[in-house]
Amino acid sequence: KYLLVVDGSIPLGNPGYSTIAGISNYDMLMESAKGAAAIIAVGTCATYGGIPHADPNPTGAVSVGDLIKDKPITDTFPDLRHHSGTRPHRSA
Repeated sequence: KYLLVVDGSIPLGNPGYSTIAGISNYDMLMESAKGAAAIIAVGTCATYGGIPHADPNPTGAVSVGDLIKDKPITDTFPDLRHHSGTRPHRSA
């Protein structure tokens, strides 16, 4: 078991929008998540789909939580009330 850290939304409309070494973000996420004890979604794209998820969402962008249902997922956001915005923390 391990912690998986994910940055960015996952484009489902066309896997070619975002690939790593020819592997789609979707395939990479699903394979990497198999043995993960938990997932840390970094930023608004991984957590909510971010700007790419906004209407009309031409890339079909989704968040990690839209795809992974069998693992705990937490996000990281700076608490701008108390910090400079550089230190991520676990959201409630």
